[in-house]
Amino acid sequence: MDSSYKPRRVTEVLRGDKWVKVSCLGQVAKGDVFRMTELTGEPVLEAGSSGIMIAMDCPFLADNGRWTIECKEHVLDK
Repeated sequence: MDSSYKPRRVTEVLRGDKWVKVSCLGQVAKGDVFRMTELTGEPVLEAGSSGIMIAMDCPFLADNGRWTIECKEHVLDK
């Protein structure tokens, strides 16, 4: 990743029972449970979503230069 890279969102991956911040969506691995927030702290949500997702594949850089990932909603047992 080049030094001019500035994330547009904050990405956190669930490690055990703790959310760990990663530097970009590109660090999420297939099978990871993750969530994202805008830089303002607002959760990235689709209508009716918890905002907690599971990575169905590895992330990739799309033609527009943004990290993209196939994912589905993940429901945590609480």
